[in-house]
Amino acid sequence: MKTFLRALALSALLVSAGALAEQPYDTIDQAQKAYDAAQAAGALQFSPDEMSLARARLQKARDWHKRTNDSVILARTALVTAEYANAVADKANAEAELAQWQKKMDELN
Repeated sequence: MKTFLRALALSALLVSAGALAEQPYDTIDQAQKAYDAAQAAGALQFSPDEMSLARARLQKARDWHKRTNDSVILARTALVTAEYANAVADKANAEAELAQWQKKMDELN
């Protein structure tokens, strides 16, 4: 049961992380295509400063996107782990309460 719950939580985590990652990645992909088109048109020769700036900004966008994605994944992992720990505690408390009731029942018999 634990393995199933962990697999289910991990699946949900990966699906939600993937959904968050798509939109910024589309923009980064568009920027890369624009950079490649400018390079193919000779922009490195005619506007090297702008191309250098575009390349630096593109790399910064990729780095920021990765950090943001990593933080979202870590936060969601922490959430799932905390919820799992809470479920384990609830189960332990329920088992302790059941044991107390069983002891009282045994005393009555």
